[in-house]
Amino acid sequence: MGRNKTVADRNQYVVKANSIIRTRYRLTLQQQRLVLFCISKIRPQDIIDQEYTFTIEEICNACGLDRDSGGMYYKTIKEDFLKLTQRQWGVTPNGEHITISWIGDVKITPYSGTVTIKFNSNMEPFLYDLQRNYTQYKLANALVFKSRHTLHLYEILRSHTTQRALDEGWEREASYTVAELRELLDCVEEYPRWSEFDRCVLKKAVAEINACCDDIHIDYDTYKKGRSIHSVNFIISTPRAMEALMARQEKRTRLK
Repeated sequence: MGRNKTVADRNQYVVKANSIIRTRYRLTLQQQRLVLFCISKIRPQDIIDQEYTFTIEEICNACGLDRDSGGMYYKTIKEDFLKLTQRQWGVTPNGEHITISWIGDVKITPYSGTVTIKFNSNMEPFLYDLQRNYTQYKLANALVFKSRHTLHLYEILRSHTTQRALDEGWEREASYTVAELRELLDCVEEYPRWSEFDRCVLKKAVAEINACCDDIHIDYDTYKKGRSIHSVNFIISTPRAMEALMARQEKRTRLK
């Protein structure tokens, strides 16, 4: 029962407006997973006042929390949900500074192991009744990552393509300045030098996306302005397209 429920949860979809995906905010990896797990419960007909109830066991199974850790997972979940109800500053793609609070209310029923949440009303334009400029992807593709930077970069790049483009093998490109990427991934102070940012964030994130995801494959090139790296151009394709390219190259090598 538990394992089947886990599979069902992980096969659900996350649907978010591109504007919130491309906004800078600071969440830990586990907090991001919790938010995405909750978002995957939203159905097309839902409204912002909708309540969502699930068990802590479901959260642990879907998000990979260890339930044998002496009850620490319960304390961690409570602390993370509390932080998700608190406002923080975010920076939107057009440079506006906005306050973000993902979750509005949380109720945990003692000894039942159930959690009931409602999203904050300020999330309505980003999560509900989305008609255009949104991204949909499988929850499972986000839950495999081990880094908060990887998860956010995956969402950002996934928002630059569509399922139709991926299904038909079309490549898409997305360009960001190094300053924009540092801002989006919340790395301005942590990795001020390009060499550190590239080695510790971009290379690791791209490698993890390519190793773990079944929907996109990422390559990237860098461009200089003067003597410094100024911008990064990402090429977004599908793993199938990459496999096909490698097969063609291997075939040409054998024929030589």
